[in-house]
Amino acid sequence: MVKASNTFYIILGTLNFGPKSGYDIKKGIERSTGEFWKVNYGQIYPILKTMVGEDYAVLVTGNEESKHERKVYKITEKGVEAFCEWLIQPINFNNPQGNELLVKLFFGQHVPIKDSILRLKEYKGKCLNYLAKMEKIQREIEEHLAEDIQFDYSMITVRHGQMTIQAKIEWCDECIERLKRRLGDEQ
Repeated sequence: MVKASNTFYIILGTLNFGPKSGYDIKKGIERSTGEFWKVNYGQIYPILKTMVGEDYAVLVTGNEESKHERKVYKITEKGVEAFCEWLIQPINFNNPQGNELLVKLFFGQHVPIKDSILRLKEYKGKCLNYLAKMEKIQREIEEHLAEDIQFDYSMITVRHGQMTIQAKIEWCDECIERLKRRLGDEQ
């Protein structure tokens, strides 16, 4: 698998929906994965140039020398293979650029359903570990700050963490069940 940024693969995934110009890619990302992974034009055009140079995409219209003609890019078979291989790689759940899990789930139709279920189970496990940590913190607060003015403020923040992570756990369960139903339809 080529070592590239997640943005590289997100652009490949966008091209996997069909040939697009850099502008079309930016707009497509804004409408799809843009809420959980930001991409700007300053990233798109150098990545497209790299993709063409390394045969992950081809320029299908436009003139590379002209700045006025619209350049449209198409993913190659090599690009499709690299993209699908990236989709099944372990997820960095602490990526500061965005939510890699949501990006990979968005493009999930390109990999076996069981791989998306596995990613969701991994994430749920991390959420359960975090919830246990928050419950431990809550017990410590109750033990050490019960009579302190800080108690309520500490509890407010801990409860936010607990309720947020509980919602994520419920979301994982719902998604896993949804995909299991889809998996049953395929068999």
